[in-house]
Amino acid sequence: MYSHFTCLPQTDPNSRGFIKRKLVIHHIPNFALGVAELPSVVLGQIPPPRDATATQNFGSGNYGKRPVAIIVGGLYTDSDVAGMRDVILKEAGPRGLEIPWLRVDMSVPHASPTEDGAAYAAEVGRRAKARLGEVLGSGEGRDGGIFWY
Repeated sequence: MYSHFTCLPQTDPNSRGFIKRKLVIHHIPNFALGVAELPSVVLGQIPPPRDATATQNFGSGNYGKRPVAIIVGGLYTDSDVAGMRDVILKEAGPRGLEIPWLRVDMSVPHASPTEDGAAYAAEVGRRAKARLGEVLGSGEGRDGGIFWY
């Protein structure tokens, strides 16, 4: 449905469903890579090459368009998100923050990622896609912002 967004799930298994559907243009597994790569990705540009020891990017690599959203997994903290957004503002300018960020709401009851990873992945993936549809469909995320799913 939405072919251009970035997913930042750290080790969150829900990213696999998005990646399998080719919805993710760029997958960032940790804060350090987010800081290094997101400023380019949010502008629709190819990010700098990863160090040979870094995790492979499982996204489609289709950098011809800016992502429509950045979906952040539950393992990213408030300070991680603020840090990545600060770097984007400094390196990409205000336009870099005109993309909505979706963050998992860990206060909503859900399956345990450690006890039932498949159920957790399905549930969080469903919530992320539903919220993404709401944010984009209503125009609510037109100017960026942080939205919880």
